[in-house]
Amino acid sequence: MFGLSRKVKESIGSIVLIPLASLAAAAQQPPRAATKAAAVPYKRLADQVRPFVVSVAHTIDLEKLITRVRRQGNTRVGVSGYAAGRNPINITTGLLIDGEGHIVTRLSNVDPTDKDQTISVTTSEGKTVKARLVGVDCSSGFTVLEATDLKTKAPEFPNFTALPEGTVVNIVSARVIASTVAPSNEVQFRPSLSVAQVYVSGGTAAPRPSLTVESPHLLARTDSGVAESQEGQIVGMVQFTGFGRAQLYPVSYISGTVARRVIEKNGSVPSAWLGVKGAGLGQLSESEWSQLGLKDRSGLFVQRVEPDSPAASSGVMPNDVIVAVDGIALKGPAEMSSILQWSAAGQTVKLDAVRAGKPTKLDVVLGARDFTLNDGQWVWPPVEQPEAAGTQRQSLTDAYKTLTSLEESYKRGLAERDSPQRAEELAELQREINALKQQLAGQPLLPNNVDRPAIEASVQSGFTVRELTPQLAVYFGVTGGLLVTTVKSDGAAALAGLKAGDIITAVDAKSSLTASQFASLVSSNQAAIKLSITRNKQTMMIDVVSR
Repeated sequence: MFGLSRKVKESIGSIVLIPLASLAAAAQQPPRAATKAAAVPYKRLADQVRPFVVSVAHTIDLEKLITRVRRQGNTRVGVSGYAAGRNPINITTGLLIDGEGHIVTRLSNVDPTDKDQTISVTTSEGKTVKARLVGVDCSSGFTVLEATDLKTKAPEFPNFTALPEGTVVNIVSARVIASTVAPSNEVQFRPSLSVAQVYVSGGTAAPRPSLTVESPHLLARTDSGVAESQEGQIVGMVQFTGFGRAQLYPVSYISGTVARRVIEKNGSVPSAWLGVKGAGLGQLSESEWSQLGLKDRSGLFVQRVEPDSPAASSGVMPNDVIVAVDGIALKGPAEMSSILQWSAAGQTVKLDAVRAGKPTKLDVVLGARDFTLNDGQWVWPPVEQPEAAGTQRQSLTDAYKTLTSLEESYKRGLAERDSPQRAEELAELQREINALKQQLAGQPLLPNNVDRPAIEASVQSGFTVRELTPQLAVYFGVTGGLLVTTVKSDGAAALAGLKAGDIITAVDAKSSLTASQFASLVSSNQAAIKLSITRNKQTMMIDVVSR
């Protein structure tokens, strides 16, 4: 580990992100109009002076951080893009949003209740000043700072809520460059602005007030980057959601909603708490649902109302069915959780509900969640319930699709010529691939997008199989085989020890079988079959005796 200068040299340079076409998946290619707009020279974009875009250097007090993590019982300590040292420094991007020196940014591992933070900001002209933490808007994840020495003419931002799909925007973000300074050989870090061009690939979906943007140049360090139109107008800020993907929040939302509520409170604004426990109507029996007098199974069935909660104070009662919040229709618990995630404490929402078959309307002033990462104030029933299990299967399917796409992008990137940009993108791809593999480790379910339907192997043996895709074969560490998707608890296979998630690589020493061949072979052997299986990448034999 090399030594570090405790003083971060704050000078602005120009870093240009060179497009790596091979890393863009086919779905991420911009349409023709966007491609034409994207031809603006990168060098000119990077060299422009941007008076309202700043880099933010936040020194993380490790002692405080560790104490807080231990207190909350949470082990998530990762910081993206920091300068290593005694206390890491998180370098990120900020946007000056008014004439009073208020800056909106995103900070990793900042305690919303602790204003004693070491923060400095640097303008694109090289001026560095100290800043103080005003507060964190917990529902959106953005942080508001104040740098009184940056009071200037208030910026004028365009008022828009949407951009046409295919629109190209420039993402301006802070980047850290390490350099050795002679003669002391100290390593100093200077934040620099870099520019990447991305395109809008999706519109807003209530209650999230953001647009989806995509580009292979969207990396973790572009989180809180400032989005500009091709004409140089600031249109919003981005939140990184994964390699090549981000959410773009309109500048009107950043300045008019996020910053306003934090500045008005002069402190952190907690996310919202309602105080009910509920279930999707799909989880109710036919007789329970028929008594509600509803036309369909959309809505949230209220099972319990917490005493002294905002819901209780507003008249929400058990057995109510909440069908909409502020005009947003609810299908079930997932939509309610999303609405609360993007709402702030103190906000008034209008509930449309059905009580004893009659419509009713309620106004609820949302309460505040604790300033902890896992406060448990809005926790839905476990995933074994039907609706939650369906959601889990869909999430797993999406994760497999993402993993496959990332691995294909990584392979294409390996074929490109070496460059610092390529190395950075490949490193980030590898991190995300590893994280997804950890998430999927031990999962027994195969995505629902497999082309071949499940085939019942044997009624007597009591299990079903699906053929592995090449990508899943690599993931499970086998060259091929059949994935066991279900095992009947009272069947011969279960008694023999077969489990869902096992990979059958051979039957009676016969390998490379299709699902149809497997079903035929098992059906023709009414006595017993010998299965070679792989479980957790370990090979074992199982004898299944038909009953």
